[in-house]
Amino acid sequence: MISSLHPISSGLVILEKYWNDAVYEAAKFLMKWAKANPNKDAKCIIKDRMKKLRSKEQKEILKLIGG
Repeated sequence: MISSLHPISSGLVILEKYWNDAVYEAAKFLMKWAKANPNKDAKCIIKDRMKKLRSKEQKEILKLIGG
């Protein structure tokens, strides 16, 4: 029986799932770091690393670090 999804399409679905998981893990890590009362240098690193996150996560992190 032939699969309803093209092999490339199914591969993209799998990649999207892993990308979303990775983004979630990165956001979780940065939020944990932001809650730890980071110094000025750490805040700069957090802001730089959060650029690829969704705007919702970015806003939450910015609230935590006061920026």
